[in-house]
Amino acid sequence: MHEGPHDQHEVKSGHLIDGVLAAVLLPLWIGAFVLHVDRVVDGRLAWPGFWVTPAATSGEAPRIRAFWPGMHAEDSGLRIGDRLVGAGEASLRGEGAAGVFAHTVAAADRNLEVPIRYERDGTEHSLRLALTPVPFPWRAIPVTVGFVLAGSLVLLRRRGSPIGRAFFVAAMVYGLHWTFFFGGSPAVTYAWLGIFAASSLVLYPLLLRPMFVILQDNRAGPEKPPVWIWLFAIFGPVSTGWVLGIPFPPVVALQTTFAITFVWLATVLVVLTLGYRRARPRGRRQLRWIVLGLYLGTAPLLAADAISAVSPNLWWLHDVANLATFLIPLCLFVAIVRFNAFDVDRLILSTTAYSILSIVLIAGLLTVVPWLAEVASAAFGTTAAQSQVALSALFAAALVPGQAVLKPHIERIFFSERHALEQGVDDLLQTLDGCETPDALPALLGRRLYALLRPDGCVVFGALEETVAPVYQRGRFPGGLAPEHFSLESLETATAPIDLTEKYDAESEDLAALASVGAVLAIAVRRSGRVASVLALGAKRSGDVYSTTDKALLRAVAEKMSDVLQRFDEAEILGQERAMRDSFRRYVPASVADQLASGEDIEGGERELSVLFADVRGYSTYSEGKEAEAIFSVVNELTEVISGVIREHDGTVVEFLGDGVMAVFGAPKPNPEHAQAAVEAGCAIVTQIEERSLGGGNRAIQVGVGIATGRVFVGNVETKERLIYTAIGDTVNVASRLQGQTRDLEAAVAIDGPTYDAAGQDATTGFEPRGHVPIRGRREQVSVYALPLDPEA
Repeated sequence: MHEGPHDQHEVKSGHLIDGVLAAVLLPLWIGAFVLHVDRVVDGRLAWPGFWVTPAATSGEAPRIRAFWPGMHAEDSGLRIGDRLVGAGEASLRGEGAAGVFAHTVAAADRNLEVPIRYERDGTEHSLRLALTPVPFPWRAIPVTVGFVLAGSLVLLRRRGSPIGRAFFVAAMVYGLHWTFFFGGSPAVTYAWLGIFAASSLVLYPLLLRPMFVILQDNRAGPEKPPVWIWLFAIFGPVSTGWVLGIPFPPVVALQTTFAITFVWLATVLVVLTLGYRRARPRGRRQLRWIVLGLYLGTAPLLAADAISAVSPNLWWLHDVANLATFLIPLCLFVAIVRFNAFDVDRLILSTTAYSILSIVLIAGLLTVVPWLAEVASAAFGTTAAQSQVALSALFAAALVPGQAVLKPHIERIFFSERHALEQGVDDLLQTLDGCETPDALPALLGRRLYALLRPDGCVVFGALEETVAPVYQRGRFPGGLAPEHFSLESLETATAPIDLTEKYDAESEDLAALASVGAVLAIAVRRSGRVASVLALGAKRSGDVYSTTDKALLRAVAEKMSDVLQRFDEAEILGQERAMRDSFRRYVPASVADQLASGEDIEGGERELSVLFADVRGYSTYSEGKEAEAIFSVVNELTEVISGVIREHDGTVVEFLGDGVMAVFGAPKPNPEHAQAAVEAGCAIVTQIEERSLGGGNRAIQVGVGIATGRVFVGNVETKERLIYTAIGDTVNVASRLQGQTRDLEAAVAIDGPTYDAAGQDATTGFEPRGHVPIRGRREQVSVYALPLDPEA
């Protein structure tokens, strides 16, 4: 939106007014503050301690009217009705109340004593009057500095705005009102009296005004601060009467001052309460900051005064507690400028918990601890003071763990929505951790956050090939649906949720597009270090803002989702590796594939192992007259059964030979029991083929198995295009010939002598010796043992 000429004129006019106010009020307060510090350091800030009736004529002396509460005539030497003739070198004849005040404090020496001349019963007398020191004179320094600093920062941050101007003026008036600098020359005191009277006149109305401006900004109050707030201007003449005794009687003025302050505080509470009920959530957060500041600034003082009333020796606690008043302007500054910079609900929660525990602590220190100290001193022989200090430290140490126990209960009672959100996010984190598929994550995330936060709109954008588009959407943004496509590059550096209602990179077209349709929060979800998806949330339907706690919870959710996605990525990579290895196994021996997949080299060489050949008996007869597809199906099932058995016995299938299989045991991984494993595998192959009745009926397939043990070369044989893992040697030939002779031997399995000897008795049970059998291609005969065919097979 572009500002019109009228708006620009108002802005310039507002800036001009702000500049004039700052140019006038800031130097005025700085001068007053310097004088105040000088008086405090010098220790010369003191009251006269009496009120006078002004002189009626220039030659008449003013008359003592009353003494301050706590000051008696016999203490000062003066009496009511005495006429004050002079203070120090100054004559008081013809002076009014202000003149008497100014000349009296100006004549004080470093001991705060003033030479006074007075008339009583027509006779002039003299005495040295002790002034009444201002109690805790330094206490105004932190609170006035705090208010002025906060007001100046607000004016700087909110230049030209009504709230910035209203708070600055109120802060400056407050600072001037409590910056006492009377004393020194009479002219300085006259200046203070003028500033004090003027600031008192407008103090309470101007302190109320910012509250109404905040309420008006949140549509929870009138368009302008009501006129009735100026009824509190009565505080001006009343407070002046408290200091000077005019225009109101001093005793009436003193009592009325407290009454007006009480009514003003009650009005503040009523205005805040009514405004809070009408305000939008943003305004409620601002008002909560104000209430928090008032509480934090005044509660320690009240507690210190209560303790001092019971234990006067602890009077110094008041001075220490007065430092807390600095929190009032600090919280007011946050309420106006950065109300959502911190989670005020969390601060209120902690404050409530600590306040309850502090009350218990104070009660314990005043009641239980003294009694326990006496018991402990009697039992352990320590002094009561030592025991009391130790017990007090124990009570104070219980504050921290105590608030951790108390806070959840307070949160459940007074902050139920916040408690529900935190519980809901905890549940969501567990649900995300247990999600089984990544495709379900966007909908799960969007659906649960939409229910927990109740935004106007919720969209989860995800990468789809080369573009980014909504993968989950619920609700509608005020400006319409979210943009159809945008990139994720602008969010690559985002490490936390981006608040689109605040300043962000103006060059980011993506964020600008989201903000233009009403999205107020953007959360990036990373996958393998890159932004994979973006969650865009609209404003809460409740009107509340996203607090820092909300953003922290959303950040935790995004990080958890990133972890889950990373887990799926790792699982997918592992699955791909497994699939590749399984596919690899289809073309090379499984054990070889596993060894290659693990990164180990396949070492070739000669070693002792067992070789197994298995082949179909009467394959040509079986296949006669059958379709090729049927034959292929049976052979495929046959080889699957055989290779499965070999793998179960840690063998390695080296080669498929049409209707047969060649395997080795003891390579590529060494196996000392290779002969036993080979024999058990051969027997299992025969048994499983018979049980399956492959081929069906009387023409079921049978296999013959031959096994030999000895020295064999195993390793890779290099061809032009690839490497072939195989086994070569005389033992291989023996195993092949034994398999071929199983029909002549009427055996299911035939093994040579070395295999029989190495396999052991358990593995070779049922094998019969068949003597030395000639083997084609060998000069020497081979000792053979055979497992006879099953007669029923």
